[in-house]
Amino acid sequence: MAPDTELTFEQAYTRLEELIEKLDEGGLSLDEALSCYEEASALVARCNRVLDAAELRLRNVEAAEPDVGDIPL
Repeated sequence: MAPDTELTFEQAYTRLEELIEKLDEGGLSLDEALSCYEEASALVARCNRVLDAAELRLRNVEAAEPDVGDIPL
């Protein structure tokens, strides 16, 4: 698996779902469960960073749009 900084949001989210399913199924050793949890935590952080960046981009676009009241008719 590529480092979490190279994953797209969709890839990170898909892998996160896989890990959650694996943890929910049970049957993992403690070490396996901890590894899954650590990877999942990193993926959650990656997804949050991507979402935060997307939100910032949207806010910048909204701020750059002219107000309808500013446009002469």
